[in-house]
Amino acid sequence: MRVGTANASTWQTYRYSYRDDSNLIETLAVENKPFVVTRTYEEDRDLLTSIETKSTSPSTVYTKFSYTYDARRYRSTALQEGTAFADYGDATYRQFAYNGRGELTAGIAYLGTNVASQGAPLPGRRYEYAYDNIGNRQWSNSTGVSALRDDYSANALNQYVSRENNTVSISGTAASDSVVAVKGRNVTAGRQGRFWSDEVTVSNVLGPWTGPLSVYANKTVGGSSVMRIDSRAAAIPAVAQTLTYDLDGNTLSD
Repeated sequence: MRVGTANASTWQTYRYSYRDDSNLIETLAVENKPFVVTRTYEEDRDLLTSIETKSTSPSTVYTKFSYTYDARRYRSTALQEGTAFADYGDATYRQFAYNGRGELTAGIAYLGTNVASQGAPLPGRRYEYAYDNIGNRQWSNSTGVSALRDDYSANALNQYVSRENNTVSISGTAASDSVVAVKGRNVTAGRQGRFWSDEVTVSNVLGPWTGPLSVYANKTVGGSSVMRIDSRAAAIPAVAQTLTYDLDGNTLSD
């Protein structure tokens, strides 16, 4: 495939290769550029098992996503590696779980490459969900702490009429030997490798809240304590959010 600018002054050629006897793309290469995307698949189910984006000169993997599946063809794990994720200090992966109706009930993230392990969970990345019998979400959570989950309610038309927004989730990366805390919290942020995350309660009881959140990172360098302060912009709807609809089901307010 050849792509050019509007005035045809610049052209770039993209070349595709396909799996034998299939329309499944295996590689995408940019002609005269050290860039290639490679895909692999399961032999018998044509399910994508990996997609890698890399430079060939010098050889550098920017991103690589690897996947496994269960017998129902639902994704079981997703591993992400490459220089794009270097700030974590290691690769990360997710493990997924589903109920009998195929609804996602968990997507929990971990640090490392052993996708079968549950030894290094990433704080604030423990996504869990519950549903009613028709499939409406009853609650969601990202902390593993039931008191911090957000509850939902639906009406007879399966429209969400209320949901909770209990905390602001704030996260980032910092040197693994530093201590990170968010202003107003009397505990340090959860850590795993270079990754940190915390759940912050703000003044959104009476309505939506926006504002800065100060993040403090403290580290000992050469025998002296060094502190860095960053400000993060944050926003969250009211803790008790109400949604209304017109007779056609269009959202009128939230």
